[in-house]
Amino acid sequence: MPAVGEARGTNNFDFLRVVAAYLVIGSHQYALLGHPEPRPLPFATWGTVGVYIFFVISGFLVAKSWRDDPNIWRFGVRRLLRIWPTLTAVTVLTVLVLGPVATSLSAGGYFAHPATWTYLGNIAFFIQYQLPGVFSLNPGGSAVNGSLWTIPVEVGCYLALALVGGLGLLRWRWTLWLMWVGIVAMTSLISDVGGGPGRYWSLELGGFFLSGMLLQYRLPAPSRADIRMGLGLLLLGCFFWAGGLKVLAVVVALPFWVVWVGSRSWPCVSRTGRWGDPSYGLYLFAFPLQQAVIAWFGDRLNVAQLTAVSVAMITLTAYLSWHTVERPALRWKVRWFGSDRSRP
Repeated sequence: MPAVGEARGTNNFDFLRVVAAYLVIGSHQYALLGHPEPRPLPFATWGTVGVYIFFVISGFLVAKSWRDDPNIWRFGVRRLLRIWPTLTAVTVLTVLVLGPVATSLSAGGYFAHPATWTYLGNIAFFIQYQLPGVFSLNPGGSAVNGSLWTIPVEVGCYLALALVGGLGLLRWRWTLWLMWVGIVAMTSLISDVGGGPGRYWSLELGGFFLSGMLLQYRLPAPSRADIRMGLGLLLLGCFFWAGGLKVLAVVVALPFWVVWVGSRSWPCVSRTGRWGDPSYGLYLFAFPLQQAVIAWFGDRLNVAQLTAVSVAMITLTAYLSWHTVERPALRWKVRWFGSDRSRP
């Protein structure tokens, strides 16, 4: 998604979002085939890194949307028009099209099962992963769409931004710094110092979202001169890493470089969105389509072939989603409120 208020093709954010989506897809492909996911970091798979990138970009661009128009009603409608139509489409299609085809139950048994209809609660951000009899024999488990867990976290970040902004606290220059330090410190204490098996994902991803917000408010247009700041953050991250605070190191070092790369305009790379922005569709439709390909072709195709078929189906579906669902919904934003291009 391009930066708020900027024309498509003037920066690299579209490219970064697509890369992040494919990182999630590639990582999930291992898990859904019953294999361990590759880990570039001791505590994070490639899919997790992709989600980090999404949340940094979201914080950066959605904060710009609030700065441009700090109205809670308009802000909420804009965010809802971006998230909800595609979430509704993938949920309804999963229940009414994919479910009946993929279930091991009879059609009558599938539609009579209460879990079939409670799955529609995903539309209202009440996440349910299983459908009766669907993908029950898949090697990676029976979750129909394991990517949905981040959507309530994203919505929570929007609500927190609207609350803090609506109360006027963003006018005080230290508000974001104090929030960031508090959330990141708690995340590091839990994940780095505590050493427990639990991960408080809302806090962790909230730290990346806040990092993007902080960069928007304190560094609204990263320039080449800011490389010194980025190198300083990278050095600080290395210091924390060496001290065993690995989660803290990544939260400190990664967001700046995501925003810096996204704010550039590189030849070809900045034209990634010329056919539309498939990133949200890639993220939402990938998991059920990967599960379906494994269920239907898992015993006839090798891993490379399964991956190729999945990626082709996912990419086509994501572009169809953009042109038939997401783009028309975004037109309503422009019609009602004027131009606003921030997207989660």
